[in-house]
Amino acid sequence: MGGEALAKRFLSQRHGVRSGTRVANILVIAAHPDDAEFFSGGLLTRHCRLGNSVRIISVTDGRCGHQSIEPSQLVAIRRAEAQAAGERIGASYLTWDFPDAGLEASLSVREAII
Repeated sequence: MGGEALAKRFLSQRHGVRSGTRVANILVIAAHPDDAEFFSGGLLTRHCRLGNSVRIISVTDGRCGHQSIEPSQLVAIRRAEAQAAGERIGASYLTWDFPDAGLEASLSVREAII
């Protein structure tokens, strides 16, 4: 039995996923653009292929992720890459505007996440 068939069997037996129906909503909240894809891309791809709804949220804008690209330019690049990654696997992808390397445990951050 192949990997995808095993995953479908496991999910249907353990989590109530029925073939051809959307019963699971998957939400991944990551600190930076590309964190979710790097750490859980395979799992998220599998869920999309099984018909589950997947949403990825990057809390920060990723402006501090490169030593020579200007922050405003890097934000645009990383947003476009994140959007393309989400589209590639069939997930929706949001990149929020909280500044990278400046995220604080504030009420506004907590409200956005909740």
